[in-house]
Amino acid sequence: MSPSTHALLTSLLTLDPSLSPEEQEALRSALGKGSVAPSAALPSSPVLLLTQSQAAELLGVDRTTVWRMTAMGILRPVEISPGTRRYEKSQVETLAREGYRHLLKPARLRKAA
Repeated sequence: MSPSTHALLTSLLTLDPSLSPEEQEALRSALGKGSVAPSAALPSSPVLLLTQSQAAELLGVDRTTVWRMTAMGILRPVEISPGTRRYEKSQVETLAREGYRHLLKPARLRKAA
């Protein structure tokens, strides 16, 4: 059992007064059976999503430029919760390496009247 799961079950057991005695016993049993992996043994998760500030820093631009790039469709954020967006690190790294000029849509040609 991971430390996060252990902490979650412990919190549930101690903080949820609506649990029946049977549910409490089931949680205690699960906590007793599940050995907790030490935190040091857990692999460190790689950063896959970046905040707007992190993306700006990686690109070497201001946050408003990242916002503009998003509005132009150059960057496509992932909405992880309502109003919270993150940028895929791989996409930002590719953009930093290759630039974005080739991603701009050509201006619409005016029809000759």
